[in-house]
Amino acid sequence: MARKKTDPLMRKQIQKRLDALRPMASVPSPHGGWIKNLRESLGMSLQQLADRVKMTPQSLQGIETAEREGRVTIATLKKIAVALDADVQVAIIPSKPLEQMIRDQAMKAASRIARNTQTHMALEDQATSEEFRRSQIEKIADALVGEGSRKIWDEQ
Repeated sequence: MARKKTDPLMRKQIQKRLDALRPMASVPSPHGGWIKNLRESLGMSLQQLADRVKMTPQSLQGIETAEREGRVTIATLKKIAVALDADVQVAIIPSKPLEQMIRDQAMKAASRIARNTQTHMALEDQATSEEFRRSQIEKIADALVGEGSRKIWDEQ
């Protein structure tokens, strides 16, 4: 089966959205979690919010704890958000721009390819200089990125 190439236009569009979200990635959750802090900021008791989401205060308290511990589901957050007249925003924000992630991964893949080639050449007594090896790795990485190959993500 032929591997599908990555789509640069799609990547550019996603990167634009990620760039808009990046400032949010550095906003820490408040001590106690968002649900509890928002509820308390609105002056709403545990019982009052529990009534709005049709659950017991103990269940809601368990959800607040689960949120603080990172165990709450998105579906549960959405249900509570509706009761608080709020929205839930969920995003996975990469630590680097997508193009940089692809280039870094292409360099890793190119290093693996070059290392295999160098091993064979050394066995044939045809070792090359470090400068030549670096140059070859760059060329291989450029080719991998240029062809939009998904094989850069293969682990070998």
